[in-house]
Amino acid sequence: MDTQPESHRLSRLWQALPADVRLSPHTYFVANDATGPWWILEPFQLPVSPDDMLPRPLPPFRVLSGLVDRFGNQLRYHRDADGEFAGQVTAVTDSSGRQFRLELVTLPAGIRLAAVWLVRDAAFPDLPSLPLARYDYSPRGELAAVYDRAGVKTRHFEWHPQHAGLMVAHRYTGRPAT
Repeated sequence: MDTQPESHRLSRLWQALPADVRLSPHTYFVANDATGPWWILEPFQLPVSPDDMLPRPLPPFRVLSGLVDRFGNQLRYHRDADGEFAGQVTAVTDSSGRQFRLELVTLPAGIRLAAVWLVRDAAFPDLPSLPLARYDYSPRGELAAVYDRAGVKTRHFEWHPQHAGLMVAHRYTGRPAT
C-alpha cells in the first residue's frame, strides 16, 4: 500500500520514502524510532553464472541498500556485481544527486576503504582530480592515518602492539596525541 491515513503517525515518514522503494514488494524497512531514519534492505544477487538454475529465486537475505531520514534525505549504496569486490559497497549517491566512489583495497586483514572520490555533482561540474579523503592502515588492518583532499594528514591513530583493535593514541594534525 502506497498511502497511509493522514492521521497515522508514520504517514509523513512513509511519504518521505522514494516511491520506487515504497512500492517494491521485495524491500524491507527497519527503523529504531517512529521518526526514522529508515534503513532500506533489498535483495542483491551476483550476476548469473552458467551453473545457475533459471529463473533464480530471490536470495533469502537482504542487504543494506539505502538510508532515508524523516525529511526525505537519502543515501543509496551501490554494490559491485562482479570482480574483486563483488557484493561490496563501492559507490554512494545522496539525495542531491552527488555520487561518491569508494576505492577499496584488499589487505591481509580484509577489505578496507582506501579513498573516497567525488564522481558526480551537478552543482560543481569541475570535479577534483584528487580523492576527497584517503586512508592508510597498519599491517594488521587498523586505521593508521586519514588524509584530506590536499594530501595533508589530518588524523593519526596508534594501536596497542599486543592487543589488536585497541587504540592507544589519536592525534589531529598539530595537536598532541590523546
